[in-house]
Amino acid sequence: MSSEEQREQERLQQLLKECHLLVRNDERLSSEMSFEELSKVLFMKKAYEQPPEDYASDDLHKPKNNHSFFNYLHQELDVHQSPEDMLLTLFHKANDKYSIFGVKDTLRLKTATFLKLAERLDHASSELYQTYDSFLTRVFNAKTEQIMVPSPLIDFIVEVLNPQVQEKVINTACSVGSFLVKVGKMYRQKSLPPYNMFGTDLNSQATNIARLNLFLQGYHSPDHIYNVNGLKPHPHIKEESFDVAIVAPPFGLKARKDEVYDYATYKYPIGQISGNYEVLYLERALHLLRPGGRMGIILPESIFNSDSFSKVRAYVESKAKICLIVSLPNDAFASVGLGTKTSLLFLSKFSEEEAIEYDKIAQKAKQDIGTKKENEEKVMAEIKTQFDYEFAIAEVEKIGISRLGRKTDNDLPEVLKEFNQFAPFAPPNENFH
Repeated sequence: MSSEEQREQERLQQLLKECHLLVRNDERLSSEMSFEELSKVLFMKKAYEQPPEDYASDDLHKPKNNHSFFNYLHQELDVHQSPEDMLLTLFHKANDKYSIFGVKDTLRLKTATFLKLAERLDHASSELYQTYDSFLTRVFNAKTEQIMVPSPLIDFIVEVLNPQVQEKVINTACSVGSFLVKVGKMYRQKSLPPYNMFGTDLNSQATNIARLNLFLQGYHSPDHIYNVNGLKPHPHIKEESFDVAIVAPPFGLKARKDEVYDYATYKYPIGQISGNYEVLYLERALHLLRPGGRMGIILPESIFNSDSFSKVRAYVESKAKICLIVSLPNDAFASVGLGTKTSLLFLSKFSEEEAIEYDKIAQKAKQDIGTKKENEEKVMAEIKTQFDYEFAIAEVEKIGISRLGRKTDNDLPEVLKEFNQFAPFAPPNENFH
């Protein structure tokens, strides 16, 4: 990014920050609700600006004489007796067409506040919508257990996984859709339609924002974002149907006993033992991947080294090959309010041939050593000896963002470069920097 582009992004960030504060002050809403109302204004502005083939059939959607959104609103207000009804109609018409918000969602803003926002946003450059994605991590704090991932980590994870032509990507616990926005940008670089991106999140506000985030980036049909529990079956999220899985699960939380019992019916043998959401989401992603599919997941470091998670590690190694582990600095998530020490884990699910080979080796090791509990470590050691392969490990000190959210040095591009020389998932992408 050039210095001029950086300055423009900072200016737009400041503009969005001022608009967010305006809503809070004028409407007396919480930070989350203020952000959602500002997002609705951005949505209506973007819907108005769509090219002719995307216009709705009614006049409320159709630009007149190429007027800006703000001027268009004033033009319409002059001929409508009720400003509030006009704005509501405009919102619902746009939402009926693009299905970004829920059917029961509505505008909470007073007309005066809406027009103030429209005027401030009126002459912002087209980069405003790209800036919205990076602005999300600073202000969005929905009452959800999903974590917000700093943008340099999003870039790195997606670049390592490097989605290819016709591959389907799933992002469970997708939060506000920033991972999928990055995937979409990579598809766009390769002149591919971004129709193979799927996301799930239990928090309805998060999925609304995720759909909007994708829409603002130019993906006009973000209808593969589902407001559902990503751990449970869904007719459009089928097992062994995805090539790439991206997971940033809730940290440090356990499912309730009734949830664990429920999840046990969905084939989570390890997840139901620990009850940790990190483990449940890890298992779910393995179920969703096709043989040979690949996964990138953010996990607390305890998953990698605590004795209490030894069965989790054994299970993962019985289903997939470890490709890369990246240990992150202690403050990697400090900028988004999380103090957990984390690492990135990249896996390649066994191909059908690898699964058969592993099972043969495991079965022989158990026959030779025995299946008693005290023999488990010896059995795993023998399996690792016979089913041997190399994988990469890296430790980084800088991830491009400080604990205060400021730009810093970034060790991740060098890790990506070395991994692509070692054993890349797919042909290296040259656009990461």
